[in-house]
Amino acid sequence: MPATAAFQTLAKGKQLGWDVRYASTSRVPDSIHQEGQFFMVSSIWRKWVTLARLEVLVTSTEHQKIEETLSIVAEIDSLLEQLQESGVNLGRQHEIREYLLQFPDLIDVIPVAVKAVFNHLPEAHLSLKVYHDPEIKDHYLALYVRVQKYDESIVERIEAAEKEYLELLTDKGGWLQLTTDFQQAEFL
Repeated sequence: MPATAAFQTLAKGKQLGWDVRYASTSRVPDSIHQEGQFFMVSSIWRKWVTLARLEVLVTSTEHQKIEETLSIVAEIDSLLEQLQESGVNLGRQHEIREYLLQFPDLIDVIPVAVKAVFNHLPEAHLSLKVYHDPEIKDHYLALYVRVQKYDESIVERIEAAEKEYLELLTDKGGWLQLTTDFQQAEFL
């Protein structure tokens, strides 16, 4: 950088309130001096400038993460509203919301699973809950199918519905299990 440009840059730093110090030309190569003086930004300010740049990057990244999270929350709320409108009973909504925040890639799978159940079991009542396995530390979404009258075909029809969305769960962090607890539909 030519000496004039260096002085202009450092002079600008002084205008911005930076701690600009003078150094003798004996410490500066001949190619970077002017009238026997050289401006240097103190090491404290160089660190501050570096930290300020990092802070801007972090703030920008955090802002982007916040926007992404708000977008996911809006998608989750929209999904939960659609599920309720279609007659799906939602257990503890805050647990479902937390699970979907942890595994947002399931947001697109759930409507496909619900549609598949209604294709194979149009009379079904559905209930979505977070299942907590009592034997191991694991939890997942469980979509319970309940009907007025259970017969031998219920398991086969549930398996047929599950086949329609099961492939969508590949490489997903969370899980959606389609099952029944053999309870009567009126207990929803």
